[in-house]
Amino acid sequence: MEQVNEAGRDWLLQCAINQAEAVRLWQDDPATPLAMATGSHFDAVVVSNRLGLETLDLISKHALPFTPALLDVRAHKVALLLPPRSERVFTTLLQNVQDPIDNLHYLAEDGFLVVPGPRPEDSSRYQWVAPPVGRPDASKLRAAAVGLAVCQAAERLDQRAIPHGSVYQSARIYPVRAVPHRATTPQTADIAWPEASQ
Repeated sequence: MEQVNEAGRDWLLQCAINQAEAVRLWQDDPATPLAMATGSHFDAVVVSNRLGLETLDLISKHALPFTPALLDVRAHKVALLLPPRSERVFTTLLQNVQDPIDNLHYLAEDGFLVVPGPRPEDSSRYQWVAPPVGRPDASKLRAAAVGLAVCQAAERLDQRAIPHGSVYQSARIYPVRAVPHRATTPQTADIAWPEASQ
């Protein structure tokens, strides 16, 4: 289980739709997930957990710019957080992939994403795979690095004849440290809204 440091928590609070409400909720229960609007503080690329974890592995192995990422355990999805207004940079790189990437969603303006609280529990549906460690680098270089890593991860899965959209049924958190052929833009990703019981 990965947790957010104080600088990362401060950045998440800046991203919240209602900062005062986020502070109150996280003081009561720091595991509480929140729906946050995309497009202002961050964009998000939502992919299957298999493709997302493969992407994060490549980012870590090749010392590419760090990007925060979260996992929806039930939906088997990973969301990679990018600088706002990075869609053109990201989708241009996807044109180099031979086969379309299944179930890839790019969330920009008018989108929403459920993010974990700063201290999710082991049983929480929403988990940080690579928690923010402060305000992420806002350069388009980070978006390009993530785009290249997604392309390379998709090719690695193709070489092993593993569908991009397939999932690890028991995906767990793998620590990452900070050191489709065309994407679609739905209003919200299919990472579900938190339920009242969480």
